[in-house]
Amino acid sequence: SNYSIQEGGALFATDTNGSIHRSRFIGNQNTTSNGGGAICLTSSSAVISDCNFSSNITHANNFGGAIKLVQSSPSISNCSFIRNQSTVNSGGAIYIGANCNPSFINNSFSYNSSAIFGGALFVEDADLSFDTGLFLGNYSKYGGAIGTQGSVSVYISNVKAIGNEANATASSTAGFIYLNSGTTGSTFVNSIFLGNKSSDQNGLFRSNG
Repeated sequence: SNYSIQEGGALFATDTNGSIHRSRFIGNQNTTSNGGGAICLTSSSAVISDCNFSSNITHANNFGGAIKLVQSSPSISNCSFIRNQSTVNSGGAIYIGANCNPSFINNSFSYNSSAIFGGALFVEDADLSFDTGLFLGNYSKYGGAIGTQGSVSVYISNVKAIGNEANATASSTAGFIYLNSGTTGSTFVNSIFLGNKSSDQNGLFRSNG
């Protein structure tokens, strides 16, 4: 249960490589600015595996309740993200910024939330490739599990998306994924979508533009 006023409640890394393995990040907070409730990576390509991120929060008008990525391309595998929050803005668990190219293999996102885009993931001007995993009960205003903005291509395979909701307001939309204007493509392969819903329209998916 660590906290910081600026980025990375527990860990801030810049211009470096390294690995985080079999670790738990629980109850960390970014309180005021720049985001990343537990970790903020800038120009770094860490290997993050077999970790648990639970109840991490950013209260900043920024992104990434658990992890914020700025020009970083980590490998994230076999991790669980549970009840992380971005209370003011977007990306309840992870924010993926411009010029990032992370890989996601066999991760689970459960009951994460944000105020605006992407209860679990918010992707901005970067491509998202997600292979094997679970999105369960995440919620936000736009895109209960995933929200995007800017030039983004999405590839999702072997995923279960269950009970995610866009429910923050009466006009919330896209229970699972909200693809905002600028999206260049989206592909979904061998995945299961069950019980996702929104307060307004598009219980599963919305492409805007």
